Amino acid sequence: MFGKAWYFHKVTREGHRAARDLFRRACAGDPDLSEAYAWLGRVSAGTIAYGWSDDVAADGREGTQAAIRAVALDPRDPYAHYSFAIVSCYVGSANTGALAAQSAIDLNPSFALGHLVLGMARLFDGDASRAVAPLRHGLTLNPNDPQNVAWHILLAYAELLSDMPDKAFESANRALALRPVFGPTFEVLCCCTTALGRHDDARRWAERLKDVNGPEGHFIEPIRASQPEYDKRIVRLLQKATA
Repeated sequence: MFGKAWYFHKVTREGHRAARDLFRRACAGDPDLSEAYAWLGRVSAGTIAYGWSDDVAADGREGTQAAIRAVALDPRDPYAHYSFAIVSCYVGSANTGALAAQSAIDLNPSFALGHLVLGMARLFDGDASRAVAPLRHGLTLNPNDPQNVAWHILLAYAELLSDMPDKAFESANRALALRPVFGPTFEVLCCCTTALGRHDDARRWAERLKDVNGPEGHFIEPIRASQPEYDKRIVRLLQKATA
């Protein structure tokens, strides 16, 4: 599985597609291998999250079915529950995602991804204040995950929407250090600096945001798509930055 995961952790469209093909083959080759289904669920979620899916409904179904199969094959594997949790978050079932994330944590309290996806699920479900602690704890448990730029950005939004713009700014800067050119980081920095009254900095981040193209920022869309109040707050901050 490690060679397949290498493609996944490149965090590119091509890497995700190569990993998905390999995990599909692993599932076909050994229909009783829980790990293969768990990874297929996770890569399906990632394909949707980063905006690389050509058919979101089909990828959502494949990921959900794979994750359910992983849990059925090995209900004691926290990674299988994590897979189901993150797929659920990206098919519009954040509440289900939170329940699955808690199952992963109950099985292994030190499982970083369980805490991270619990925070994600709570944020997507409109509970930013309760999202902060599990996101922070997950990042503390695993400070070197290849996808921590996304987790730091999600934490920054959770803190920002919980009226902690100073903490959000710190989290956004950690994301910036991990990936210096990334549209979602520029966007959250724009929001944070606006909330802090640093209008010159906010305009600078807004200008940098204009120069970055790519679908990867789709992973934060459930915050805005499912929570109108959060969407209004983010829109207002971005508008102030460019006023």
